[in-house]
Amino acid sequence: MVMCLRSLRRRVVGGFQIGGLASASATSFTLLNQSSYPSISQSSAGVKVGGKGSTELVVKGEYKEVPKELIAELKTILEDNLTTDYDERYFHGKPQNSFHKSVNIRDVVVFPRSEEEVSKILKSCNQYKVPIVPYGGATSIEGHTLATKGGVCIDMSLKKRVKALHVEDMDVLVEPGIGWQELNEQLEQYGLFFPLDPG
Repeated sequence: MVMCLRSLRRRVVGGFQIGGLASASATSFTLLNQSSYPSISQSSAGVKVGGKGSTELVVKGEYKEVPKELIAELKTILEDNLTTDYDERYFHGKPQNSFHKSVNIRDVVVFPRSEEEVSKILKSCNQYKVPIVPYGGATSIEGHTLATKGGVCIDMSLKKRVKALHVEDMDVLVEPGIGWQELNEQLEQYGLFFPLDPG
């Protein structure tokens, strides 16, 4: 995961003051006619449902139990870094700060320590056709951490390394489990910070 950084130092370039926000390439955006795209809270019948605090917007999915053989394989890969504890599965499958709710929760939560373990987890889940949901900082208000069909939650919280920092280019390569506050603590000594609060 590559992130753009901002410098704590400001400089003047061509008469304009910039904060040093760097980007690998220029990006352009096209504004779309929003009336041609239905609201996420609009059903196909045109009836408005859901919204903040609503219990109507429930994400349903077809649940299929995870095979015991897969759980055994995952235990071989991860040793003790997995759980089938109900409270842990519920915590990872029903984010409290999401506008969306789900009927199902995950069957197992895994905590990989390396890219090799992630690769093995994905291969095993693919072999058994079991859905996966990656889990980072749990700031989901959009419902992307919901387990609509059960399956496996891949919690990345043990993968927090800064793999590469390019001060001149003002970008950083990190593992997916690092939080923005942890990242900023490591960047401070270089006079840099990650300016976004994704929560």
